[in-house]
Amino acid sequence: MHERASHRIGGSYLDNQTIAVGLAEDELWRVPGSVLIEWEIEPETITMLGGVEHELSADEQHLHAGYRFVENGLIATLSPGEYLSFSAANHAPAFTITPMTTFNGLHHSVVIVGHHVTNLHEWSSDFYDSPLRFTWLIERPAALVMDWRLPVIAVAVLIATPVTIKFLVKRDQRISENVGSIDSDTD
Repeated sequence: MHERASHRIGGSYLDNQTIAVGLAEDELWRVPGSVLIEWEIEPETITMLGGVEHELSADEQHLHAGYRFVENGLIATLSPGEYLSFSAANHAPAFTITPMTTFNGLHHSVVIVGHHVTNLHEWSSDFYDSPLRFTWLIERPAALVMDWRLPVIAVAVLIATPVTIKFLVKRDQRISENVGSIDSDTD
């Protein structure tokens, strides 16, 4: 979701001195996005609008809005509805915006969210009127682990089947011999 939000961040010139970069509100997800904003001439002022101004450190790992300076630009992470503006004294600086796949320029990211429940309907019933959004990941039960019992049962069936068939054939032969001898006695 972060990467998708990053691609929705756009920038435009407000006037001949000011540039605004922002992430529009999204009705479904309130996930921040990150972009790398590069320029040739560093702006004189940078202002966060619609949120708390927060300068990020290079080793910050928890996703939240803010910005940090890098060579020839800055990395900005904006929540939906937040904007970042920057301006120069005489003219708006030329800039490029590159969406980032990870927060704060990190090499990789991991999202761990979860709550294991047995009854999804019952657990979420308290949150029907809540602004919270839930995404359910339903996992299949673990695959059957094969242990010693299954091969033992298979071998037992393999041995028992021919023994049982041989026993039943002999019993049927005896019965048919007995029936045959009874028929010959009555004649």
